This record gives sequence, structure tokens and C-alpha cells, in this order.
Amino acid sequence: MPRDPTEPSIVAAHGLRDETDSRRQLVRKDERFITETFGPMVLASGEVFDIINTKEKGELVYVKIVTDNPYASVLLELDDYRNQEPNGETPAELIYDGRTTRSENSFFAVDKGPDGGYSLIYNPQRPEAYRYKIRLQVLNLIPRTSDVFGFNLNAAGRRGLPTPVTPGYIGGSSFTYPGLASASLDTIAKAMAKPVGALPYLAEDVYNQAIFDQDNLTIGAHHPYQGLAGRPIFRRDDSVVASGSERGATTIDGEVIMAAENGAAPAVSGNYDPGIKVLFGTQYTGSGGADPSNFPGTPGSPSSMTITLTDNSEGDSASVTAGVSVGDRIFVRSGDTIHFPGVVTAVANEANGTGNQLTVQPGLSEIPAKVQMTTDSENFTFGTVKSEAEFTPKIFIKQIIVKRKKLISYEG
Repeated sequence: MPRDPTEPSIVAAHGLRDETDSRRQLVRKDERFITETFGPMVLASGEVFDIINTKEKGELVYVKIVTDNPYASVLLELDDYRNQEPNGETPAELIYDGRTTRSENSFFAVDKGPDGGYSLIYNPQRPEAYRYKIRLQVLNLIPRTSDVFGFNLNAAGRRGLPTPVTPGYIGGSSFTYPGLASASLDTIAKAMAKPVGALPYLAEDVYNQAIFDQDNLTIGAHHPYQGLAGRPIFRRDDSVVASGSERGATTIDGEVIMAAENGAAPAVSGNYDPGIKVLFGTQYTGSGGADPSNFPGTPGSPSSMTITLTDNSEGDSASVTAGVSVGDRIFVRSGDTIHFPGVVTAVANEANGTGNQLTVQPGLSEIPAKVQMTTDSENFTFGTVKSEAEFTPKIFIKQIIVKRKKLISYEG
């Protein structure tokens, strides 16, 4: 029997009492073709799923692993071979390197398919033989972060993962799903995590400074907070929710991660018909209206824009108080489109307002149309947003297929 290098040696010498090696009793011929399938399943951050981990002699015929995230790591061991130290490979790095067609004795990646999945495939022309061990696992090494829908232009890969070529998960852009104009915020959140039939959210015209500053980085396509890992969690602002119409708290694994909404019977003086209006940048003609002039800026000096809450007159007579604080990330929804202008850096009182002008970084690269809010609506509203990335970025494993020919078992 071929010896696993990790096993202790058996020493035989003249004069020593003959001992039976019990491991040899576990060796048996076991010729059969095995096809195993797994999924769907969810891996939380830090979790590992052992697909196969056994001692045997055989031939590996085919492997396909489909996930919703290109930063899922896949480790393959055949005897003393590993596809990559220490944690395997990800679709992100293979896509970036152009390994997207069949490659002999190595994985190749299939970029985002119609179902929104990314695939790693091992499909040698002839079955790959192994003598004593096979191990295959998928790992979720994606770290927590509060940068999703926020701001960070310097994001080096962590926990051994590739560095995304751009931080497309930050604020500065919008998500549109035609046909969901009347859907709830919860449905929109699910659509963003599974954008079948729509383009995923992506902050465009941004860059990653780490790519230029560090020469030893492994670079990956896309980013690690796609799919479930970056699913948004919405909370409407107090100023657009009447008492009795609040959405409840959001919990993940029994932990409250977004408090319930706090309705306060919104009161807006002036031309209040039908509700608060959101003006982006210089759409507000009073003092302080500003658009990003150098979007997205730099890591140390990001661009910014103002968002002003006013009444239907678009003047300064409305008394609006936003329940938003510095450090919050905000969203503005207009039917089938949600804007993510970034993180709040200042809250000011503009004219008669009582906290109705927000400064956000980096702002929006393209200034959208003004948005008329409707009290208690989930379709024309604004508020704060978090994501599952800051609690437990999860990977959804859609499917795993493994085909191998088993010849000899070393485990009985």
C-alpha cells in the first residue's frame, strides 16, 4: 500500500516481536464509479465545507463548484499535490488571469452565468490518478467590512484572498431592476443578492489604490461582496414614516443588526404636497448645494455631494429633520431604482430646516432626477442602509458535482 507521508513509520527489525499493522487490515479493493452532488447550502464567514476527505486510491474525473461569489476558495489535494497554497484558488483570480477555458490538470473558471453563479471546473482530458489521498473543500474566507455602500479606495485582499481590481461594492452608484418598481424593500434586497435578469450593483469609475501601491498582490476580478455576502438591509428614515407604519427590526442568527423603524408622524411646513422631496447636489438652489467635482477623489480626499430634504416648493421653507447621523450610509429609492450615495460626513440645518442637508462621500457619479417621497411608502423613500457584510458575509453554494473512480479503500 502506498504510504501517506503524514502517517507514522512502521519499523521492523530482527529480534523484535512481530506486530500486526492494523492499518493494513483496512485496505480493501473497492472498484466503483462514484458521482456525488451537494447543495444548495450557505457558508458563513470562516466556515469550511469538506466535500471529500478520504484515503483511497483512485482517479478524479470531474469537479464543478458553482457559487454566488467569485471569492469562494476551493482547495484540491491529490496525494502531495495542492492546487494552490495555502487555501486553494478562487474564480476571481482565474477570471482575472484569463483561465476561463478547459485546462489540463488544473481548475478553470466560468464567469457570471445566466443564474448569477461563478463556477470552478476541474475536467482533465484523462482522469487524474491519485495513490493514497483525495481531499476537496470549499472555504469562505471573506472578512467582515462596513465599507459596502460606504467609501474605501484602498482595499487590499485579506485572509489570503485576492485583492479586487476595483472596490465595486462601495457607494457612488445605483441599482435598477426593471419590473420591481412596486416591490417591497425586502424584495429589492433579495434581488440585489440574486440579480437574475438585471445587472448587479457596481460602483463604476472607481479604483483601488492598493493595486498601484503593492506589487506582490494577487488580483481578482469582480469583488468579494456580491450575492449574499453584501445583501443590503434597509431602514426608512423617521421623517418619512408615520407612527404605526414602521417596519420591524432585522435579525441575523438571532442578533438584532438593524433596529425597528421609529415612525414620528412627519410634519413638513410649507408646500407639503404630497411629501418630502430629495434634491441631489446643485438641484437645490440655496446655499451649500454641491455636486462631486472630482468623483471619486482619492483615498485621503474623497469627492462629496450634498443631499437636501425639502418640501414640494424646493425652497428653504420646509422644516424637515432627518434621523441620520454622521457615519451612516444612506439610500434613496425611486421606484425600480435605488441610489447609494455613500457615507454621511456632515448633517447641517439649511435655512428653515432642522437637520435637512446631508454631506455624503463619495456622492453619485451621475446626478439622478429629483425624487418625491411619499409618507409610509417603500417605493419612494430614503433612509439608512447596512449590509450582511459587516455581520457575517455568506456564500451561497448553488451546486457541487464530483465524479471519481475509486479503486482501493484504505479506510475499511
